[in-house]
Amino acid sequence: MITIEVNNSDALRKLGRLESEVTHMLRAPIQRSLAVLHADMATYPPVRPGQRYIRGRGPTNAAGEVLRLTSQQLGKRWTERITEGGGTITGELGNNATYGPYVQDSELQAWMHRDRWVTNEQAAEDNAGEIQGFFTDAIDEFIASAGGA
Repeated sequence: MITIEVNNSDALRKLGRLESEVTHMLRAPIQRSLAVLHADMATYPPVRPGQRYIRGRGPTNAAGEVLRLTSQQLGKRWTERITEGGGTITGELGNNATYGPYVQDSELQAWMHRDRWVTNEQAAEDNAGEIQGFFTDAIDEFIASAGGA
């Protein structure tokens, strides 16, 4: 019987280093993607004529006086997070205003915000080409720096 033994420790070590380098390389396009999505999602639509809610404050009476402070500052409550682990890297854009999903989540958006506020799905679709470009450019640069095509 013939036995062939292959010691992969050196190759595995190199691949482990490569995994770390790839994860590091993906951080920049993820950050750029989050910034583009953040800018799109944080843009407020124009105020409607006769609107009785003052953004950043709350509802008003007929005289324009704020009745109660209810705003959680939706436009200022955006969060960005990048996490790494287990060979993955993930970027997350969120908003910690409790009413945020009813304003900008494509599945939960309330009727009065439809066709006015950008939803998470619209932002992703509208910016998909630019975001794909961030990753394509980063991968091309990575391959070129490694001596590849």
